[in-house]
Amino acid sequence: MAAPIEVCRICNCDLPKKHRRVIFSESFCVFNQLTQVIDYNASPNDGMSKYVCGYCFTKLNKLHKIDMELLHKMDALRREKGEVLGSLRDKHAKALLLNIARTPKSKDKRSIVHSPTPRKTKKTLFTTPRKEHIEPEGQAMQEDNQRLVLATPMETMKPITIKSFTPSKIKVVYKTKKTKNIRTKLVKDCQLGELVRSIAIHNAPKRTIRAMYNTPLKDVINNHIMTELKQEIGKLTSSVNRSLLRQIDSKSLATFSIDRVNEEIQIWAPLFHQCMLTLSNNNLMGATVAACVMLKYNNKHMSALQHIIGQILDHGGATDDTIDTLSKMGMCVTASSSAKRKHHLLSRQQQHIKRLLTEPVKEDEQITGTHQLSKSSDIIGDNIDITRSPSQMSVDRRRQSWHWFLLVALEKRVQDPTLDDTHPIADISQVENSLFIPNLEESAFLEGNFIHHIMQVLVKYVDSLKRYKLCIPEYISHPHLNMSCQKSDYAIIDLLDKSENKSEEMIDILQYIHEKCIARSDSDNDHDTPSSLKRVFGGDVLTNERAYSAQLALHNGMTEFSKLQCVIHRPEGLHRMMNLLLVSMCLVKFQLPNGRA
Repeated sequence: MAAPIEVCRICNCDLPKKHRRVIFSESFCVFNQLTQVIDYNASPNDGMSKYVCGYCFTKLNKLHKIDMELLHKMDALRREKGEVLGSLRDKHAKALLLNIARTPKSKDKRSIVHSPTPRKTKKTLFTTPRKEHIEPEGQAMQEDNQRLVLATPMETMKPITIKSFTPSKIKVVYKTKKTKNIRTKLVKDCQLGELVRSIAIHNAPKRTIRAMYNTPLKDVINNHIMTELKQEIGKLTSSVNRSLLRQIDSKSLATFSIDRVNEEIQIWAPLFHQCMLTLSNNNLMGATVAACVMLKYNNKHMSALQHIIGQILDHGGATDDTIDTLSKMGMCVTASSSAKRKHHLLSRQQQHIKRLLTEPVKEDEQITGTHQLSKSSDIIGDNIDITRSPSQMSVDRRRQSWHWFLLVALEKRVQDPTLDDTHPIADISQVENSLFIPNLEESAFLEGNFIHHIMQVLVKYVDSLKRYKLCIPEYISHPHLNMSCQKSDYAIIDLLDKSENKSEEMIDILQYIHEKCIARSDSDNDHDTPSSLKRVFGGDVLTNERAYSAQLALHNGMTEFSKLQCVIHRPEGLHRMMNLLLVSMCLVKFQLPNGRA
């Protein structure tokens, strides 16, 4: 049977017999260093290894030498310190003995000077009071002091000790406000003394505040913070402020923004916002929602967010009991309030659509006698398809699909009502074809715009190029930039339960547009009289093709309304821009070196 292999107690490596160092032998002089390394006292009976390797033994010897050097150096430094301190104390004692005040003996009687008692002066802490002497007598006093020092041996001289303040007490010196006199006060409380000491030695602000919070002032500080919070919330909920959470009219609820509410809370109640942000783990959405709920409990009129949540619950199919239960928790308003606000929102949306689309034509008889619209707008539409496929198909579980058609009214902002369109500028048959071909300058300008749009798409969607987003201009400058950068007015007309893939339902969609979205003059009382107004109907290519097919199906009608010809088909701008982008990428990417594409 093989003998067990011994290992090192420190590094647990295998040890041959030649490299063993016995720990418990008389020659092992580094036992204390071994105890420092393994952090316990080794014993022969602890069942552990009794050896260390040569490498570890060398390191232990090095530790032993370092400890010895530290010990000798510390002793030498202590002796040197004692010598320097003793010499300085001797000099200090001699200086004090030379300054001892002695009254010289005189045989003549001193004349009495009748004067009021002089005011006592304040003595400093670390200096011995001195008495001014007359010049002739000063020399004799100095000689007497020197004789006294020489006659008194150094061993019999008592050391002079200077008493200072105790470490547990701090003395504060300050000036009064009115008389500007210097006053002193003793800080007896240990915790307040620690605070004063922290301020005096210019500690970090965090340490000073921590010391202040550990004093009896903690409750006072907390009460002051609560008072500040109440004042900030009072300013925020004041009726004079007209906070965003107070504005519960239809327009304000339709344009509500949680980011604007967050900015308002930061401006009017920064401490309250910081508390909410800390409690929500720096989540802006959570901090803002929690602040809105708390402000609703503080003031019942701060309920804009609760009105919006009530509309969401009502639209999602929540029952009145559910809404009322959440209302008691401060999350929303009651079911009756939600119903009233829903009626106002619906009325506002209908007025918005009417003002944007179906406003009747106004006649300006005094100036031009022509028809003039208050606003010019287009209609855009597209299909919304949702398909749900079950994980396992069966007779009862089949694929389900829903098809809707969304109609949106969009204002046409960039227009020129002063442009004369009564007759064409030129005869199209006589215009040369070369005028339709761009020249070199226009081609270079168009290519530069192509490159700009391509780079905008690349830095937006390619991760490796997103860091170069700031290097590309956000817009292409042109004379009408201020007009085109403004936000357009739009209104969602309706979401029809129709599919554009069916001809009958596409006809119903066009009929709905003619009934609800085509404005007519006062003379167009019925559908048999033609209307002079047509609307642009935009969509993707498939939508335009289906709408054109629906018009062809009703081509035998008698009027424009019956033929569904009051709409002008136009591909949607997004699809045109995408097609333009694809063409421009092909031109830029596949351009040959000789300039040909």
